[in-house]
Amino acid sequence: MFQKNISGAEGLKWYYGFGGQLRFQKFVFDYRYKLEGDNEWFYESGESVTDFDIGVDGVIGLEYIFKSFPLSVFADATLLMEVADDPFVFWPQGGLGMRFTF
Repeated sequence: MFQKNISGAEGLKWYYGFGGQLRFQKFVFDYRYKLEGDNEWFYESGESVTDFDIGVDGVIGLEYIFKSFPLSVFADATLLMEVADDPFVFWPQGGLGMRFTF
């Protein structure tokens, strides 16, 4: 990961980097449908699918490091490209958080 100070904004840095990602996702599907010629709605719920992805990702973000106590806050955006399971499928992701700094 690479960091660079932002001039005129003490404690604020931007960063970028590249890496890998293993990801598990569980999707639960609910369906609502009507049979042809019928006025009644039918519901199906609870069908679940588990997905496992392996991919490479790139991240870019901003981090503010507080001077008076050992915390920082950050916001970043990541783009994951799957390599295994569904090659060349892209997943955008974002994050907000806090880090303990020492």
